Order: sequence, then structure tokens, then C-alpha cells
Amino acid sequence: MNKMHPPANTELTKTTRVRAHRVSAADLATAKEVFEAATFLVSPDHYTQRQAFGELMPHLFILQGNGWSWQQLTKLVNDSGFKLASSTVRRYFEEFKNLNLQTYQKTMNERLLLMKEVASQTQEMDLAAIPGRVAEILNAFYR
Repeated sequence: MNKMHPPANTELTKTTRVRAHRVSAADLATAKEVFEAATFLVSPDHYTQRQAFGELMPHLFILQGNGWSWQQLTKLVNDSGFKLASSTVRRYFEEFKNLNLQTYQKTMNERLLLMKEVASQTQEMDLAAIPGRVAEILNAFYR
């Protein structure tokens, strides 16, 4: 008996013809648009801690650049719903930093410019007016 092919009397030699389901060109074009939009708009309901950490990484990069210790970063992360050891925070941080350093540096530079702008525009303002002015600056910046 040939080990590559089953004996002729098995069920594998009997085939049933099934009519293939076809998709129209219009339906395919619509599906492509839906899938493309979904890649930008749809987020999962739950993230792994690693995925969520990656989403927060630009902020963590800025905090670490401003002198926050690993213990402080770990406390902030864990106070936000994570359960990570300080060594894991540091490992995740280094892994994401190595993958996206230019993006994080760009974000940090943008935030520094934003902070400088806020400081210059609110320097001599009445304290009660500062929150409103800061909100205007942020809205203009993120448009």
C-alpha cells in the first residue's frame, strides 16, 4: 500500500461538487473600504498589558525624560490599572523605545513647544483666566 495515497475504497476518493460562492466586484470594493476604515477606527475592547503600555509609551517617554524614576513610573502605571513589576516596566519601556524612538522624541519636542507657548501666553494673565486660555491653546494645537 502506498503511504502517500489512501486506498481507493475510502471516503477521500468520493468528491461532491459544491458550487463556489462568488463575491461581486462592488461588494469586494465595499468590503475593502470597511476593512480599511476598521484598521483606523476600531479598537479591541480589551488590551494586553503590553499593548496598553505601548499606547501610553509616548507619555511615559516624556515623564522618564523629565527625570521620573522607574519606581515612580511603575507606581503611576500600576495606579492606572496595570499589575507590572518595576523590572517589567523598564523592559517594556526599553523595547518600545527601541522600536519608536524617533516618534517619541518628536512627541516630546511638540509637548515642549506647547508648554513654552502656554507659558508665554499666560505669563501675565489673571489666575482665573489661565485655564480658559490654556484650553484655547490646546484646542488650536491639536486641530
